[in-house]
Amino acid sequence: MGCWQDPTSGFSTNDSSSTSLMARHGLLGHKASLIVDEAALTAAQSTFLMGEFESLHLRVKEIDDGDNIGIMRHSCTNREESHTIHDPSVVRAKGCGKRLKFSKEKAMSKGNRQCGICGQNGHDKRTCSKRNERLVVDEYLFEYQYVLFSYC
Repeated sequence: MGCWQDPTSGFSTNDSSSTSLMARHGLLGHKASLIVDEAALTAAQSTFLMGEFESLHLRVKEIDDGDNIGIMRHSCTNREESHTIHDPSVVRAKGCGKRLKFSKEKAMSKGNRQCGICGQNGHDKRTCSKRNERLVVDEYLFEYQYVLFSYC
């Protein structure tokens, strides 16, 4: 069962019979437009057709054969879905900087880095003052081991 609404008249209809209401509507509209095209040529034919349309309208309203398909004014749920098309999102250029962070985000993500040699904050192993001391100890141990292995 299909539900459609005529945008010009506001009538909502339900199709359920073997002959589609839309097919009948199209056929009647075509016949009526042919008659209107011929009658519009002269004023006498136009006034005659207007009178006939009014009398036909009254006669059609009186006919009720019980095969009412369900013409209702605004009874179908309004199924108009609005599909909006927006502009695409803007693509950032090559080399464009990253987003700006708030100071709280910076403080949370940065953390304090520790030196790999002494474990203190504020410098790394390349600038550690204890690096030179460790190198001296390592050289001493290397020389000591070399001396031990050479005598054996």
